Amino acid sequence: MKNVRRWISCLAAVVAVTACRNQQRVTVPNRALDRPMDAELACVALRADGTMGAAPYFECAGASASCSNPEERQLVGFVTNSEKNEIAVFRRCDRNGLVDLDPASPGYDFLPAGAMPQELAITTDACQAVSANTQSCDLTVVDVPGAAALAFDVGEGDAPGALTYTVTPVRGDGVPLGARPGDIVAVPPELSLAGDAPIPASGAPPLSARGDREEATGGTAGTGGSGGASTGGTAGGIEPLAACDPDQPRSVYVTFPACQLIAEVSLQTGQILQSRQFVADGEGGFDVVDTGTNPSCPVECPDQVEAPAEPPPELGDPVTPTTLALVRDDLPGVDPSTYDDADEEYVGAAYDALFVGGPSGDEILEIPVDESGWAAVEDTLRLRLQDSEGVFRIRATPPMSLGLGALGSSTRQFLYVVAGDGSTRVVERDWANPFDVGIECDTQVDPSSLFSGQGVECIEVDPLAQGDPPNRRPLALGPGIRAPQGAVVTDWTFVKIRLDQVGEEGSDGSELGLANPFGRVGVVGIGVTSFGRVVHSIFGQVSGVPDTVPSRDPVGLMRVGLSAHSLWPAVDPHGDGNDAALPRVADEEPQRDIPGEDEGVAVLAPTLRRIDLAYTADGDAPVSSDQSLLAASFGNPENVDQLGSFAPVEDSGRIYENPVVRVHARDYRRWTASSWGIVWEGIIPGTTSSTGRIECDFPGWEDATCLAPPAHYVPDLGGGTCPNCEAGWFCDPELGRCVPDCETDADCSALAEASGYDLACDDVRGGCRLSDEARARAVRLVDEGASFCDDGVLAGDKVVLLGCEDDGDCGVAQACLKDPLGTRGICVAEADLAEAEADLRAACGPFLRDACGDVRLEYLITRATEEELWLQALDLPERAYLVDVELPDVDPDDAFTPATVAEQFARFSCILPDGAKQPSGGCDETSDCADIGPDYVCYEGLCRIPCEKVPEVVPGYEGVDTCRLAPLPGPRCFAEFVRYHVRLRNSFLVTGTPVGAFFPDRVHADPQTGECVEDPTVSPLLSSRIRLGRNEAETFTHPVWGIPACPSDEVEPFDPNPCRIVATRADDPATKFHTFRFRDAAEVSAIRFSNPYVSFVVDLVSLRDLGRYVPGTETVWRDDAYEPPSPDGGEVPRAFYRFYRARIPDNYREIFETVAGYAPINDPVFTGTVPMVYPVKILPAPEFGVAYAVDAGGRGGLDGIRGQVVRLFLTPPPVRGDENFRVR
Repeated sequence: MKNVRRWISCLAAVVAVTACRNQQRVTVPNRALDRPMDAELACVALRADGTMGAAPYFECAGASASCSNPEERQLVGFVTNSEKNEIAVFRRCDRNGLVDLDPASPGYDFLPAGAMPQELAITTDACQAVSANTQSCDLTVVDVPGAAALAFDVGEGDAPGALTYTVTPVRGDGVPLGARPGDIVAVPPELSLAGDAPIPASGAPPLSARGDREEATGGTAGTGGSGGASTGGTAGGIEPLAACDPDQPRSVYVTFPACQLIAEVSLQTGQILQSRQFVADGEGGFDVVDTGTNPSCPVECPDQVEAPAEPPPELGDPVTPTTLALVRDDLPGVDPSTYDDADEEYVGAAYDALFVGGPSGDEILEIPVDESGWAAVEDTLRLRLQDSEGVFRIRATPPMSLGLGALGSSTRQFLYVVAGDGSTRVVERDWANPFDVGIECDTQVDPSSLFSGQGVECIEVDPLAQGDPPNRRPLALGPGIRAPQGAVVTDWTFVKIRLDQVGEEGSDGSELGLANPFGRVGVVGIGVTSFGRVVHSIFGQVSGVPDTVPSRDPVGLMRVGLSAHSLWPAVDPHGDGNDAALPRVADEEPQRDIPGEDEGVAVLAPTLRRIDLAYTADGDAPVSSDQSLLAASFGNPENVDQLGSFAPVEDSGRIYENPVVRVHARDYRRWTASSWGIVWEGIIPGTTSSTGRIECDFPGWEDATCLAPPAHYVPDLGGGTCPNCEAGWFCDPELGRCVPDCETDADCSALAEASGYDLACDDVRGGCRLSDEARARAVRLVDEGASFCDDGVLAGDKVVLLGCEDDGDCGVAQACLKDPLGTRGICVAEADLAEAEADLRAACGPFLRDACGDVRLEYLITRATEEELWLQALDLPERAYLVDVELPDVDPDDAFTPATVAEQFARFSCILPDGAKQPSGGCDETSDCADIGPDYVCYEGLCRIPCEKVPEVVPGYEGVDTCRLAPLPGPRCFAEFVRYHVRLRNSFLVTGTPVGAFFPDRVHADPQTGECVEDPTVSPLLSSRIRLGRNEAETFTHPVWGIPACPSDEVEPFDPNPCRIVATRADDPATKFHTFRFRDAAEVSAIRFSNPYVSFVVDLVSLRDLGRYVPGTETVWRDDAYEPPSPDGGEVPRAFYRFYRARIPDNYREIFETVAGYAPINDPVFTGTVPMVYPVKILPAPEFGVAYAVDAGGRGGLDGIRGQVVRLFLTPPPVRGDENFRVR
C-alpha cells in the first residue's frame, strides 16, 4: 500500500513528480540487448492486497499507456538476451521500454539465466516464463509477478537473482539428462503430468521449500495466475487478475535435438515426466520409442553428469527435433460470444495435439494429447513433406470457414511450416481426426488449373512424386510459399478478423477488393522475413474475387487472380484508379528492328500481335488513311478488347493510347517489370566462350580445313591397291580403295583397334567402313569448361566462331589474321604468323573472305553433349526477294490496287564470272547487275546469283562449294583456342530481361548417351524456342518438331508450346487468341507462345504491314495465288499472306516492355531511423492490428543496435514500427 500512496501523492503534486521513484526510472542506454532470440508477453496488474496478479497477454487489450497506474492492466514482456545469458524485461507503457531491475546499482540489471538462453515459453496462467539454455543444458524459470513488481516498484522488491531459479532436467533415477534443450512449450494444467510427480534425489526442491524464498521476496511471492485462484480484489474496483500460486505444479514440453528426444519436464522438480525418442531404423526411416522417464542421451554438458559407463544407443539423426507446436482443442483468448460457425464446430470436435519437427527430416509428427499424457507410440502420426529439407517452425492457424475441403469439412485449419528449403509449407490439418495429420497443400498451383474466381485452399501434394506435378507453376521451386526477393519467412502469426472488428476498423471499400488485409472478415497470416520485412498471406478472402477486372479488361487478358496462401498484394488491382497494379505493358509500340538496306518483303516477317487498337478504325478520334486501309484489309474489326484508344488516356479512360503488344498475363504473381522480345536465331545465354578447341579427325587441304567423310567411307587401312586387293579384301570402285570384308561388326574390331578408326560392318555396301558416329564426329568443338546441356543447347542449333577485329580480341600470344579487304579475321599463333604469314594467309583464306565479303563461320550442331559439339557445314540460307511482274487487267474501282511485284526465293552466291566485278558502290536494283549476267539479282547491295544457277565449274573456285557458308575448320587455321557462341537456328529466341532470358530447363544430358535432349517430363512452358519451318506446311506438320494446334483458349502447364492458333476472330472476337482473315482470302497463320510469365501471339505474317501499302508504292500486297511465269518449272510463290521463313533477315528482332504490376506487401520496418534487420519471431499483441517482432539482427555500428523488440502497427497499411516503443 505504501507504493499506492506514493503514486497518489505524485499525481496530487505535479511539482514533486521528479521525486517519485517510478518517474526516476533509469532510461536504459542502447546496446542493452545482444542477440535477442525469443520473447513472451504477460498481462499484469496490482491487486488490492499489494501483490501483482498475472494473466495471459490477451487479457491486456486496452492496457494502460501510463506506467504510473500499476493497478490498471499493464503489458510486460520477457526477452532472451542470448549473448549475455540474461532475460530482459520490458514494459509496454514506456517509450524506452526495457526495465532496469536494479536502478540503485550502476548500469542496469536484467534477470540472470543459464548459458545462451534461446527459446522462451510462458505458462498458460502467465505466472512463469521459462527459457531453454542451450549451452548450460538447463532451463531458467522466471517469477513473472515478481519481475512485474520490480518493473512497477510494487513492494520492497526482490533482487533480480531471487526471481529466477534453474531447472536441470533429470531422469527418473535422479541422473541429470545432460543434453542441450531446443524448443520449449508450456503445458496447460489440464494436460500436465506434473501434479503427482515425485521429487528425485538430485532434483530441485519445490519453490515454496526454498529456504531463501520468503526472505528474498519479502512476503510478495504469492503472485500467481489462473493456475491458482485468488479472492483478493484490485485497487480502484477493476476486475482483479489472479494471484499466482508458486507451488502450483507446472511443466513444459522440451526438445533435445542431439538426443533425438522430446520430453515433458516438471518445473518444480526438473523430473522428466514422459518422453519420446526418434531412433533411426537403419533403412532410411526411424522408429518412435517411448523412453518414459529414463531416456538415454549423449552427454553434452559433462559438468552436470559423468559420462555413463555404457554409451547411449546409436540414434542417427532422423529428426533432430527443434520445433514444437501445441495446438489446443479450444480458442484461448476468444470471447465465446463472438464465435462464428467454424469456431463452434472446432471447439466441439477438435482435440489437443503436439506437433514436432526438425531439420534432419521431411516429416512432421503429431502426438495426440489428453490428461493422461501423450498417445501411445503406435498412435503417433506422421506426414512427409515433399523435399522440404527439414522443418524449422510449425505454426497453427485459427479455424476458419472456407469451401468444402479435401478432408470433408468446410471448417479448415492449416499449419504453416517453415522449411529448410527456404519456403513455408502449408498443411491442412485433419483437426477432428486423431488418426490422420492431414495433407500438404500445393501453394504453387498454376493459375490455369484454377477455376475463375475460385480460391483453392488446398490441392494435395504427393510427397513421393518425382519432379513437379503437371499443375504446378513452372519455376516454382516446390509447393511452398516463397517470400519476395529470395528472403525466407522466419516466423508466422495469424489474426482472425471478426465482424465486430471490421466494423470498428472500417471496410476496405470494395466488396471484391483486397485493399486492406484487416478490412475484411477472415484470417490473415503475418510473416517476418530474413530481410527484415513483413508479409501477409491470404486465406479465404479471395473466394468470389474474379481473376480479371472486367471493367478495365473485358476480354480477360490481364489475369489478376490470387489463390489462398498467396502473399497479399500491396495494391488492390480491383480498386478504382489502381491501373498501376494491373499486369500491363509499357504504353509504347514495340521496337521492331529489320536489318538490311531495303526492307522489301522483310516487312512481312513475323510480328507480335498488338491490341485491337492496332487493327481497327473504330474509335473516338480520327484515324489516318493508312489505318483505315489496314482496318479495311481485315474486315474493319471492332475494338473488342477496349484496352486502347486513339484519344489520350486521360480523355478516353482506357489503359493505352498506343498499339501495344497484346499480352496475356497468365500468372499475376510473376508479373514484373521486364523487357521481352523475339530475336531471330538469338544467342543462347551462357554459351559465349573463348576456350573452345577444334578437333578434326580427317584434315583436308593444307590441314586448313577438315573433311566430313561421306556415307560408306573407308579410310586408308591397307589391304592392297585396287583392283589388286589382298585376300579377305575387296575393291570399292567409287573410293578406289581396298575394303576389308566382314559379316558382323565383330569382324572389324581387331582392325579398328590396330588402326585407331571406329569401324563397323556396312549392311548396304559391305565391308568394314567408318561408323556413322565416327563420320558425324569427324569435326567437333570441345570446351572442358562448357556445360552445353545445362545451357540448353540442342542438336540443330549452330556454333558461330567469332573471330577477331584486331589483336585485342585474341588470347595471349595470339594475333588477328585478316584479309586486307575484310573487317574480321581469325586468331592464330603470333609465332606462326611471324614465320609463315604468306603461307598461313593462303591456307586460311577460305575463313577470311569470300565473294560476298567476310566469311560467316557458322556450323550446324549435329550432336551436343555437356562439353562437346559435333559440327557440320551449313548451306547458305534461303532469302526472299521481290521481282516485278505484269498483272492481268485490274478493275480501276478496286479499293485494293495490287502491286506489280511477286515474291521469289533463292540461296544466293556472290561468285562472279571470270573477269566480272561488282558495280562500283554496289547495286541498288537488279538492272544494275545486267552486265554481269541475266541470272544475277541485286540483293542487299550486291549482285548475286541463285545457287541453282551457279555453273558447275567456276574458274578460280575449283573444288569449292560456293553455296556453303564456310568450310569446316581444320587444325592449321584453328590450332589455338577459339572464341565462339551458340545460336538457335531457324528459330526465334524468346527472351526476357531481367527474368526469363532463356529457359534451359527442358534440356538435360541423356543419362545413357550423354547427349543434350529435351525432357518431355518438364513443362513446355519452360522453353524459349519457336522453331519455324521453311513454310507453313513444314512449320505445322514436321514429324519431330511441328507446331500442333492449341487445345483451348487457356494455357495450361503441359499444353503444347508453342501451338498453332485455330480459333478465328470471326467466330469469336472476344477470345484471347485467334487469327485474322486477310480480306476474303484466308486466315493469316498465327501461333501462341507461353512461358511462366506471359502468353502472346506471333502472327507469322505481319498484319500491320500486310494490311498496308507495299514499301515504296501506293499499291497493296496481293491476296490471291497469282503465279508469275516460271520458265524453269520451279517452285513459285503463293499469296503474300502465307508464311515463308526466307523473309526473316539475320538479327531480326521485336522487343516490348512490361511494367510492374503485382507486388506483395513486403514492408520494411523502421523505428525511428533504426531498421528491423533479421526478425526471428513474431508474437500477436492483445490489441487489434498490432504485433511484436523479435529482431536478432544488427551489427552494432553507429547505432549500437545488436537486436531489438519492435512493436508493429499492421493496419492501416503499410506496416510501421511504433515510434513510442523502443526496446533495444
